[in-house]
Amino acid sequence: MKKYLPVLAVIFLILVAVYLCMTVFFNKPLSGFPIRETGESDSPFMLYFYFSRNSCSSCMEVVNTLNRLTDDFPIFGVVPEQESHLMDYFKKKYRFPIITANRGLKKFAPIHNPTLMGVLKSGRILFVLPGVSGQNEYLENFLYELYRKALAYSD
Repeated sequence: MKKYLPVLAVIFLILVAVYLCMTVFFNKPLSGFPIRETGESDSPFMLYFYFSRNSCSSCMEVVNTLNRLTDDFPIFGVVPEQESHLMDYFKKKYRFPIITANRGLKKFAPIHNPTLMGVLKSGRILFVLPGVSGQNEYLENFLYELYRKALAYSD
């Protein structure tokens, strides 16, 4: 049994190292989001709306709500680099600024499109909401309630 003790110790240390690496790897995407300058905004968080020209039309109904909320929340639309030639079309249709997914934003790109991300000014991701039909019904209330709680938390 004593001759297996060093082997067991090495295996244990390898398992601990793998666990620590996985913990760091899986928790890293929650912070370090590349924040854009918004100017004067009291909002404790910013919204990043990842979408594409090919996003489902019923999922894109949320744009109506986002267009209404541009005065209250800093909102950025994020489109894939392949659609950068459509920027004029996007800018006419949406009231919020549209940016292309550069290297930093691609790192945090969601699998589902469209998706709305709430990001604290520190770069930590607060929430991720995939776009679904009917999202208009609750999104505005959700954002204002989150805003109220975030302000109470920061005081």
